[in-house]
Amino acid sequence: MLSAAEMSGTVTLFETSSESVRDTELAGAKLAGLIRDDPSMPSFVCLRGDLGAGKTVFARGFIGALCPGIRVRSPSYTLINEYPCRTGGHLIRLCHMDAYRINGYDDLFSTGFFDINEGRDSIVLCEWPEKIDFALPERRIEAVIFPVPADASAGTREGRKITVSMVNDE
Repeated sequence: MLSAAEMSGTVTLFETSSESVRDTELAGAKLAGLIRDDPSMPSFVCLRGDLGAGKTVFARGFIGALCPGIRVRSPSYTLINEYPCRTGGHLIRLCHMDAYRINGYDDLFSTGFFDINEGRDSIVLCEWPEKIDFALPERRIEAVIFPVPADASAGTREGRKITVSMVNDE
């Protein structure tokens, strides 16, 4: 079997549906476990979805799985929140970023984005990555959250579909 580093193109890691905040947090925690357990996995995660889709909730589940007890805050106004935590016996730097207010290279540079090491000692979760497509790493994970409307005839509630894929554009 190929390692994550040897794969090219886009590979779906998992898909799940969510009918609650807890379901979305669990999807984030699942991805955190995959990255923690496989050192060949990319450590840059793009969180894609409309406003209110659940990107920060997904990030809260991810961060909580790697850094238990950490209070996760939305990075909407700070642009990047850092959470130092211990996992697998070593210290990692977990950065949760919101790129919505980034308008080009100079804005991104001023956040310190390029100083964040994309190695195993750093993991980056980036909301609104489409704002910084020009700076995204070729090897990354894409978590896309789609709204799913309720269907009264089928007896389903409003929810989300979450697709998590690994991208290797090298």
